[in-house]
Amino acid sequence: MDYQEVRTGKREDGTIYAVYSFSRKIGQAFAGGLGGFALSAVGFVSGASGRRGCLFEHVYATHS
Repeated sequence: MDYQEVRTGKREDGTIYAVYSFSRKIGQAFAGGLGGFALSAVGFVSGASGRRGCLFEHVYATHS
């Protein structure tokens, strides 16, 4: 028994869990996209060779 059931007399465990699960998935998708955006913002090019140190300089410069 939880507070919601005591207050309303209805069990809404499934609805509450579904909303929580959906919002968590939205947050995870946003976080994955944010990582890709951050890499492109500092100049990361997929499959590029050389100049690896340059990327690290940009990453460290954004955190300073």
